[in-house]
Amino acid sequence: MSKPIYRVGEDVRLKVHAPVDNYLYCYLQDNAGKIQRIFPNRFASDARVSSPLPIDLPGAMGFVFKAESSGTPEKVGCVGTRQDVSGALPPPLRIADFERIGAASLEEIATMFTKAAGAEVTLATATVEVNRTN
Repeated sequence: MSKPIYRVGEDVRLKVHAPVDNYLYCYLQDNAGKIQRIFPNRFASDARVSSPLPIDLPGAMGFVFKAESSGTPEKVGCVGTRQDVSGALPPPLRIADFERIGAASLEEIATMFTKAAGAEVTLATATVEVNRTN
């Protein structure tokens, strides 16, 4: 995260560092529990990332991510795989970017990726901390 605590309505920014070259898929779980894919997306369609270059989300991509205060804290989760598994993903994960995904958690998404990859995948998560008093 670009900062440890956000104010309600502030733009959330984060950097994702891949320790090795891999394929990266990032998801946002909003404060209502709904999950959507935020990377790759229509602005940056290639999931392949080169280490040690960070991916800035949203960076120069044409979307915004605002800190919300109601409900449960928002989370971002990124799944890293050694090979491109996009063609092997199950239907719930083949939905367009920024559309709701039929999964209950980021961990469930990682499990679907593990099955598609036929090997363990890496899941890194971050919680968006919001100062609810402002």
